[in-house]
Amino acid sequence: MQWIDGHPGLYAGIATGNFRCCALLKLEHFGLIEHISEGGFGDGLLRRVDVVAAAARRCEEAFGEVFDGEDVFVVGDMPHDIEAGRVNGFRTIGVATGSSSHGDLAAHQPTLLLPDLTVAIPTMASMLSVPEWSGFMGGLA
Repeated sequence: MQWIDGHPGLYAGIATGNFRCCALLKLEHFGLIEHISEGGFGDGLLRRVDVVAAAARRCEEAFGEVFDGEDVFVVGDMPHDIEAGRVNGFRTIGVATGSSSHGDLAAHQPTLLLPDLTVAIPTMASMLSVPEWSGFMGGLA
């Protein structure tokens, strides 16, 4: 996620059903902890839509920014990730890396649908050169 570090105004948060302590351990294990400052976690939140909303709110507080819904992308590999992003008014990127197929994700009409994260990261990085994408905040659901 080094491509995030080189773009001022780009922030990464996380939305996960994991408890905060477990999620932070996973992020640390995979070397991502320094790139993700805040997020929404499963501690006390049962619905994915609430976890995604909490992630955006906490990232706004952490980064001192107010994000327009169009500036927030929820990246996920499950239909409930796509739905949670849409319900919150955010754009969505479906990645067919988990148990959900490309067709399963397509049925939920994400803003963008990609085969996996190896394609997603360069695609998101290329979006950064387009002025209207400059406020992008990636959330991994």
